[in-house]
Amino acid sequence: MDVFISYSSKDLETAKKVCECLKEKNIDYWVAHENNDFGNQYAATIISQIDRCRIFLVLVSKNSNLSTHVINEINSAVMRNKTIIPVLIDSVKLSPAMEYYLSSNHYLKYVNDSSFLEQLVSRVSTLLGKKNLINNNYENIELDSVAQLAKAGNAEALCEMGKRYYYGKDNYEKNLESAFSFFMQAAEKNNAKAQNNVAWCYETGEGVEQSWENAYKWYRKSAENGCSAAQYSLAWMYENGTFVHKNKSKAIKWHIIAAENGYAMSQYKLGMAYMEGTVVDENPIIANHWLMLASDQGIVFAQYQLAENYYFGRGCDRNIIKAKNMWLLASSKGYDKADYALETYYDIYYCDDNKDFIS
Repeated sequence: MDVFISYSSKDLETAKKVCECLKEKNIDYWVAHENNDFGNQYAATIISQIDRCRIFLVLVSKNSNLSTHVINEINSAVMRNKTIIPVLIDSVKLSPAMEYYLSSNHYLKYVNDSSFLEQLVSRVSTLLGKKNLINNNYENIELDSVAQLAKAGNAEALCEMGKRYYYGKDNYEKNLESAFSFFMQAAEKNNAKAQNNVAWCYETGEGVEQSWENAYKWYRKSAENGCSAAQYSLAWMYENGTFVHKNKSKAIKWHIIAAENGYAMSQYKLGMAYMEGTVVDENPIIANHWLMLASDQGIVFAQYQLAENYYFGRGCDRNIIKAKNMWLLASSKGYDKADYALETYYDIYYCDDNKDFIS
C-alpha cells in the first residue's frame, strides 16, 4: 500500500479531494472514511495500515493540530521510520507535539486547485520511485515483478502474492484457496509472517479446512521465528485453553515476548498482569510502563486503566487532569466504561466518534 492519509474528521472534505487526486493517478492509499468497517478493531487496523504504508501523508490544520488521534498516528509513523509528507491546509501555530514530530519534514501548502494536486502527486510518485528492493518490501513494485519473484521462490514475494489473493487487491480477484497456497509456500521457506498467516487460515478455516491443531503448530513456528502477532496468538490460546491446556504461566511468557516486540495487546495484557499480580508479582509501576506503551498504540482498554491509575495514584503520583484526558480519549472511541467514569468523577459526559477534543 502506497499512502496512509491521516487527518482530523473536521477536515474530511479536504481529505476527500486528496483521495480523488491519488485515485485518479492510480496511487494506492488507505483512509479511515473509506474503511469504516473495522469496528472494535479500530486501533489494530490503524496500526496495521500505518505499518503497511510506504508514505504517511498528514493533513495539518487547526483541527488536526489538537487531535489526539492524529498525533498518535504520526507517532506510530515516526516509530516505523515512514516517509512523512505534511500538507498544511490552513495557518496554524503547531502544538509542541506536532512540532516535535514534523519539524524536520518539508511541508506542502494546500491550495484548492489542480496545480497543487499535481505537485502533491509528483512528490508522492517521486518518493515511491526511490524505493527499491533493499528492504524486501514488494508491496508496491510492478505486479509482474512480484509474480516473477514469487515464481522464482522468493519467500517475501510469495507471502505478498498470498495477501493479494486474500484481500482481492491489485487487480487480483479474492481467492482464499490461492492465498493459502502462496502463504504455505512462503511458510515452508521459514517466512515468519507467512507462517502466522497460515496459522490464521487454519484457525478461521479460510482457504483450508479449519484445524486448531495445525493453527497451533504454525503459530508456534511463527512465534519462535519472531512474529509478534503469532506470539500474541499463542499467549491467547494458553490464556483461554483453546486447543492447549489453560496455562497462565505460558500465556504470560508469550505476552512478555510479544510485548517486548511491540505488540500492543500483549503490552496491555502484561500491564494488567502486573496490576493484578497474575503469575508475575503485583507492581503498579511496571504495570503503568506497559499500559502507557499500549495506550500510545491506541488500545482503549489500556487508556481506561491508565486513567484509573492516574486518578487514584496507583504506581504514580495522583493526577486527575491526566486521568480526565485519558478517559476522554477512551470515551471518544466509544468505550462505555470511560463515559461512566467521566460522569462519576467529573460530572461530565462525552462520547462522539466524529469529534476531536482538546487535551
